[in-house]
Amino acid sequence: MSDGPRQLILHTSLIRPVLWGGADRRLVVPLWTVVLALVLGTPTHPLTLSLALLLGMVGQALLVRAAKTDPYWFDIYWRTLHYGLSIQPTAA
Repeated sequence: MSDGPRQLILHTSLIRPVLWGGADRRLVVPLWTVVLALVLGTPTHPLTLSLALLLGMVGQALLVRAAKTDPYWFDIYWRTLHYGLSIQPTAA
């Protein structure tokens, strides 16, 4: 037995967030659902298809950029909305 510090092997898949296409999956699914609704739910028109493509590309790019900054930003934002103003900072 070794008297040194204990080492624990922790695989990165246990602590890394689940990203789809580089963005948070809880935001990617609604984004591309709206894009598909625009494409399939409206009459086929070049303007509608262009709008859907633009929305998908720009939305995905913004979500990827936000995830690169902080992969857990949506969790923090959601927690803030959930708690609301119930947690007040302590007065000094």
